[in-house]
Formats: sequence, structure tokens, C-alpha cells
Amino acid sequence: MEAKNAILLVGVAIAIVGCIVMLGGDDSDAFTTDGITYEVNGEGTVKVTQVTSLSETVNIPSTVTNIVSGETYTVTEIENLERPDGVNTTMTTLNIPSTIIAIDSDAFYDLNEVNEYNVDPDNETFRSVDGVIFNKDMTTLMFYPKSKIAGNYTVPYGITTIGPCSFWNAHIDSITFPDTVDAIGYSAFQSAWIESIDVGNNLRTIGTGAFAYSNLKTLYIPASTTYLNHPFGLYAAIERITVDPANPNYASDANRFLYNKDMTELIYCPASITGTITIPSHVRTITNGALNGSDATEIIISEGITTLESDSISTWKVLQISFPSTLTSVAYDAIEVTLLDENGAQFTINASNLAGKTFAGSDRVLYEGRSYHTLTFNANGGDSEAPESITALSGSTVTLPECEGSRDGYDFRGWYVNGNTYEPGTEITIGDADLELAALWVHHSDNTDDNTMMIAIIVLVIIVIILVIAVAYMHSHRNN
Repeated sequence: MEAKNAILLVGVAIAIVGCIVMLGGDDSDAFTTDGITYEVNGEGTVKVTQVTSLSETVNIPSTVTNIVSGETYTVTEIENLERPDGVNTTMTTLNIPSTIIAIDSDAFYDLNEVNEYNVDPDNETFRSVDGVIFNKDMTTLMFYPKSKIAGNYTVPYGITTIGPCSFWNAHIDSITFPDTVDAIGYSAFQSAWIESIDVGNNLRTIGTGAFAYSNLKTLYIPASTTYLNHPFGLYAAIERITVDPANPNYASDANRFLYNKDMTELIYCPASITGTITIPSHVRTITNGALNGSDATEIIISEGITTLESDSISTWKVLQISFPSTLTSVAYDAIEVTLLDENGAQFTINASNLAGKTFAGSDRVLYEGRSYHTLTFNANGGDSEAPESITALSGSTVTLPECEGSRDGYDFRGWYVNGNTYEPGTEITIGDADLELAALWVHHSDNTDDNTMMIAIIVLVIIVIILVIAVAYMHSHRNN
């Protein structure tokens, strides 16, 4: 009898140990139900990460049960609903429950066929009107369905913000803002079919890439606008920019260029302008992104201009470019253009080519006493190519990139060089020599040593307790 009881107790111990091992080793936090994939957030909630349902109408539920674990979760978030490769959904309507409290700005990037979003009226964070998603108090327009085709769309009165990515690739010809709108978020109209926009009279800010790759042809900037953050991106179809003369911060001219108020900084030259572009002599600085994606075949930078900022000229159509003798400051990545040499062959001019060169009519040398050096990256066994090398002027700082790849059985811990490890995002100063940084990979076992040790200790304690109980049990029965 004593032996049987002892065996029973040992069996219980083994079962407990097995449960611990199973719990410690189960890192699955995603599951799919009815064509919708969820990821566990913790504390009984999940977010939607993918929709593969072939239904035209997809209903996101307020709660969902993982049929494997039996756990029931509240659905609270919608992440980027990335479409799997080779999967073409037919969804045209997406219904959103009352429990959703967060939606990523790029959540619906892949939903090209959707023409209607419907939010449960009981939702306390969002609401929908005519298939468009707004915040609950109707101050921010958040998501316009890509396939909701319209000639003109009029934003409801009271809206103050056009949200980030809100009209991404939207099929509308024109849009009208009420005077309540004062901000356009980043990438708001990126790749949109829109050709004209009435921004109203009180628009204050326009975010990065707001009109990038869109079909917008003309833009009027009212007197109220105080901040423009590179709204046209690498390329836009914009043909003319007109600034209200009463605007205290910006100005435009007959060339269709956009300047700061005193016209000493060229902010943007419409990329669609062809032929010869002459940057006027009243300009002193060509700013970041001013000539990005230009269709011009010749660029003349007039005498008097002194500064080319980072990424100020980037084009692949220009055949000739003229620099002034007054140029004194050129960012290392200011220029990236492809020209034809005297034999008709293509060659690339960039800021590195210009460093240390003397310009016609001037004895001024760029970056005298400083030189360019290159940081290269070694994936060190990772499964993807290393990040592109970075060339910068000695003494300048650069930010280390992420390592996009992975390595089976290892975690990426940073970039290693000369006995030091640097995390991605760290700023380092360019020295006087080229430098190679290698990816530092740490084996999973190194990361899990602490957890493994803790589990081992718990298991050992439990076994000891069980054995003590077993011995005490058998001893008490022997005495009886």
C-alpha cells in the first residue's frame, strides 16, 4: 500500500512538472477564427491582425474564443490588416464592434476593395457616417474607404483634423474642407486620385507626405498656414502652388515655386515642371526635398545661392546642372542626380563627388580639411542582406539602422565593432576612417538561461516537497 501511495504521489509530481514545462514552453499568442487572425494583447484582450475571409461583408466580433485553449477574449484593437501573399479577398464592407478602442493609422492599407466601414453605434471611441470612420466626437476624419468612389467629397462641418493616411489611395476627384479644418496629417492623401482640393480658410499645418504620389494638380495655401512639413514627398503631380499674399510664413511666385516668406529659402519646386529650371538669385538655401523627383532636364543654380541641404536635389531626368561660385555648404547627401558625360554615358554626381572641389570663378573649397568615410554593415550569418552602407563627413553623426533579417536560434542584440556593441537607433560620430560593424547575434539559450534556471528551481522544490511528503507518509504508516 505504501509503495502504491508513493508511486501515486510521484506521478502527481511528474504531472505538475509537465504542466510547468508546457506552460513555460507555450509562446503561441496568435490564432485564426472564421477568416480573422487575432493576436493576444494580454489581460483578456486581442487585436485583429489579418483578414483572409472571402466574404463580401466581414464582421469583426466583440469577443472571440480560441478553440485550442478555450480562452475567450475581448477584441479591442485593429492592427495593419496585411493581406497574405496570394490571397485576394472580396471584402467590400467591414463592420467594427463596440469594443474596438484603437485602430492603427495604416490598418486598412491593403483593403483596396472596401467601400464601406460601419462602426457599432455603441462604440465609445469611433463612429461611422456614410461608410467613413471618424472619432466619436466628430473632430477627426480617420478612414475613407479606398473604393468609395466619389466625384467630390465634402468633409462634414466641425472636423478639425484630416487624420494620417485617411485618404490613402482614395478614389475621389476633389474634396472640400469646411473652415473648421486646421490640420492635415502625414500621408493623408498619399497615392489618392484626387486632382483638386479646397482647404478652406483656416488650415494651419500640413504633414509629411500628405500629397505624395497623388494626382493633385494645384494647391492653394491660405494666410492661416503656419507649418508645412515636406507635404509632397519624393514625387507628386502638383503643377502649381499658390500662397495667399497675406500669409506671414510662406510665399510663391510666377515660377510656381514655394518659398519662405522673404524668399531666401526654396522649399519646393513642383516636380512636374519640365525643361530648364533656374533657381532665382534671391534664394540662399535650397532646402531638404526642394527638387526631389524633378522632371527638369536642366537645373541652373544661380549665383548668390550658398547652401544645399540634405536631400535637396534628387532626380534621374536632368541632363545638365550648373553650380554657382557662391556655394559654400553642401550636405553629404544633398545631391543625387544622374548625368550624361561627353561620350553620352551616364554617371552619378553626389555630394561626395563635390567635396574638395573648387567651383568656377571661386577659390572656395568645400569641406576643407574634412573627408568622407563609409560605415558598412555585416549581417554576420543573418538571413537577409545587411543594411546599406552610410557615407558621411568626418565629425558628423549618423543613426545606426535596424537589422532587418533574422538568424535561426538567435536574437539580434546590436552592432559590434572594436569591442563595443551599439543598439539600433544609437547615434555615432564618423571618425577619420572607414568602419565595418557586424551584427551581434545571441543564442536563444543565452536569453532563456534565467527562465530555465527558475523553472528548474521550481521543479526541484516541488520534487523535494513531494518526496518529503512521501517519506513522511510512509514513515507514519510504518509506525502505525
